Amino acid sequence: MNENTKQIVVMSATSVAGGVIGGVAGLFVLGPHILIPIGVVVGIAVGLSLSKRSRQA
Repeated sequence: MNENTKQIVVMSATSVAGGVIGGVAGLFVLGPHILIPIGVVVGIAVGLSLSKRSRQA
């Protein structure tokens, strides 16, 4: 798999996971409409750092 494709897959997976975690947390805390976008942004940031770290190794 191409390195750029791998980066896109990792970032997509972590953004979906962040959105799901934000949605579940939003059911109990503030509301899903607030925490889902925050979870997606955090997921993208984590995915970007993971893909950069795997590229350096």
